[in-house]
Amino acid sequence: ECLIGSGATVLELVKVGTGTLVAAGAVINPGKQIPEFALAMGVPVKIKENAFSKDSFKDSVENYLNLSEQFKKGLKRID
Repeated sequence: ECLIGSGATVLELVKVGTGTLVAAGAVINPGKQIPEFALAMGVPVKIKENAFSKDSFKDSVENYLNLSEQFKKGLKRID
């Protein structure tokens, strides 16, 4: 279980560890190994190891999903 943010690009042969959050817009180059409970962000990706515990990762995912829903509600169609 991990969270890959919107617009992130994960290229071939990448391994993303359990409990890892890949930030929106991040680019992970081919063959990169992202450890468990890390934060991966930037272009090219930079990794902050041990950024989360199991509980804090779960809280971060819930927060991300809630913010995503709030953002969608605020969108208006323009024609």
